[in-house]
Amino acid sequence: MLRGVLILTFTELRKSNSAFLNRLLRRRIKARDRPFTFTKFSRLQILIVLISAVMSSPLRAEIIELHSGQKIVGEIIEKQDDEIKVKTLLGVNITYYQDEIKTILPDEPIKQEIQEIDESEVLTKETIEQDQKTKKAFDEHLTRGLFYYNSGEGVKAIREFQEILQLDPTYADAHFNLGIIHGESGDYEKAMYHLKLCVELNPASAESYFNMGVIASARKNFTQSITYLKEATSLNPLYVEAHYNLGITYGMLREFENAKISLLRVIEIDDFYPKAHYNLGVVCGALKQEEEAILNLNLAIKEDPEFVEAYYNLGITYAAIDDYHQARDVLKQAIILDPNHAKSLFNLGVALGTLDQKDEARPLFEKAQKLFLAENNKLMLNKVDEILTKLY
Repeated sequence: MLRGVLILTFTELRKSNSAFLNRLLRRRIKARDRPFTFTKFSRLQILIVLISAVMSSPLRAEIIELHSGQKIVGEIIEKQDDEIKVKTLLGVNITYYQDEIKTILPDEPIKQEIQEIDESEVLTKETIEQDQKTKKAFDEHLTRGLFYYNSGEGVKAIREFQEILQLDPTYADAHFNLGIIHGESGDYEKAMYHLKLCVELNPASAESYFNMGVIASARKNFTQSITYLKEATSLNPLYVEAHYNLGITYGMLREFENAKISLLRVIEIDDFYPKAHYNLGVVCGALKQEEEAILNLNLAIKEDPEFVEAYYNLGITYAAIDDYHQARDVLKQAIILDPNHAKSLFNLGVALGTLDQKDEARPLFEKAQKLFLAENNKLMLNKVDEILTKLY
């Protein structure tokens, strides 16, 4: 009996590592309306205003304490799954991501915070003016950096974010954005440098760990990638992209049991996550769990009826359990979608040959042979030669 060649198609698995970097950057790089880091004199000025505002304002006020140790006083005016928007007592709207927030305190601690002011501190006009100039410069660099990035001018964007760090070296988001831009341009060394600084400043930044994992994988350091991705999922258990890439990376290392666990977690979080069922089907096929593989690959085809690799993997899974009639039908569909899909041509030839349809199989083998030759795929060329010699 002829046997097809089971080629696990990890192209789609691997492809997402670079794709996610771009996708995350588009979603995440932005101004985070972060309060500027003022000197102690201007902080006193703000707190004096806050005292007045707390005593006169009827609004409910809270203290948002960040992992960085910073505290923001104001009213939460909007709350979403991954971020909150706070209106400070100065009337400024500030957005914070949940991974930045350590705790939210009720209004009682505000008085305690105010009492911590050192009344011996003295404001000077020069200090206030300098702080205002610095804040204005900070905002201008941030605005320009985001504009340049969105305009595709990465070099100019990098320059603006570097200027921000000159003004405020503790601004973690500047390091994050620099890491993303360098990562997108392929400068992984600089990307890792800035992302590591970001997690030093903000240890709860799951997105930084995620992107470090993506970059480590792009550098073929899959073991390190797994470490970073696991940290991302630890910080954010619902971080579906991190679970997905973790499954991909385990698959690249052929740790299929762990890959399956991660991909099942993806589907648990989001049953319609792109390519999750497909990759789970590939992994189950590698584990010889054909029934689960067939189920998930059919779901992948249902999600995307033109997904050639899903048809291909489904076909070779049917062949693995000797159901060559089903394998034939599915592989024919793959070739309809992509007439030059060499692996499908070869395995369809195997299925037809096994079903004693040798005349139909021969042109498929010959076409696959030409395609494998163009790809310089010596392994598959040898397989084709062996079968052609045996059958004809």
